[in-house]
Amino acid sequence: MENVVQMAWPFILMGVIFYFMIYRPQKRDQKKRANMLDSLKVGTRIVTIGGIFGEIAKIKDDRIRIKVAEDVEIWIRRAAVGTVITTELQKAAKEEKSEAKAEEKHSMEIYVEHIRKQIFRNASRFKKAVLVIWYGI
Repeated sequence: MENVVQMAWPFILMGVIFYFMIYRPQKRDQKKRANMLDSLKVGTRIVTIGGIFGEIAKIKDDRIRIKVAEDVEIWIRRAAVGTVITTELQKAAKEEKSEAKAEEKHSMEIYVEHIRKQIFRNASRFKKAVLVIWYGI
């Protein structure tokens, strides 16, 4: 039995390494791509896997009509979408949102610190009150 365990541990180690280095990242990327494809909507700017830039004009089941130029629209499969192009306005909106969250977090930290100081400042008064009540001083 001991001999079998000694022979099997390298294979078990290889399996664990395979899982964490190959399988998990691939699953994560597949999930991310599926979410991206599911979130496509009319007006979204995309790049196909063939390198064609366009804006989604119509979505029909597994097919997407993209507007490539003025009066030029082509049909592609949903799976042919390579990436979604984020505009500068979208990036600015995300950045503004993250700044607002950071500012809110900072103001909350300041408030918590203020409350903490008040509690410690009043702690000595509280101790005195307890002593007065407890010992009748």
